[in-house]
Amino acid sequence: MIVQILSTGDEVILGDMVDTNSAHLCRVMKEMGFQVQKNYGRGG
Repeated sequence: MIVQILSTGDEVILGDMVDTNSAHLCRVMKEMGFQVQKNYGRGG
């Protein structure tokens, strides 16, 4: 199954924080057999 991840929050978009959650989610999704097609970041 192909999935896409949407991360929200101004702190990530503005560079105040490093988005480690998306990397973790991608890794877990891959381990579960999913294919991550895209990873989006969006300010809130």
